[in-house]
Amino acid sequence: MNQPVMDRAIADSVQIVSTSRAELMGLLELVRADFDGIPRSGFDTPTELEFRGLVQRWTELATDLISAITGFEDALRESAPSDEPHVPRRAPIDPGNIGLEDALERLDGALQSRLPHWPEGLAQQFERARADALKACEGLAFVKQQVEYLVLGVGSDA
Repeated sequence: MNQPVMDRAIADSVQIVSTSRAELMGLLELVRADFDGIPRSGFDTPTELEFRGLVQRWTELATDLISAITGFEDALRESAPSDEPHVPRRAPIDPGNIGLEDALERLDGALQSRLPHWPEGLAQQFERARADALKACEGLAFVKQQVEYLVLGVGSDA
């Protein structure tokens, strides 16, 4: 494998993953703020407990999602050559204007063309991080739907 091509692919990937991680963190913070803004004064005790449990589960899944992305970003940074000038610092949190699933799809699409230039171990780590992130994202969508059902009486608890 051509070392300069691999180095550049990894450096580009660091930037892509860092930007996506920042965007996902921003989106998650927006949803969390929405949850915090829900008035709970009319909740009876069981509803309040269920709501707290759902928000706690959502927080855990959000942490899993960001951990999967950050863990992979760290692996990319470790694989990048120390003298590569294109490896950026971590991107600041930025919610962007798209949903979680769209952000993950865009990240996946951007990395697919660089994947063949990575070492095999890094490609495998990407697949694990991708699977973990998608699983957490599906869980987040389900929990958000349950919160909406509980709070607004919409959706389905099936």
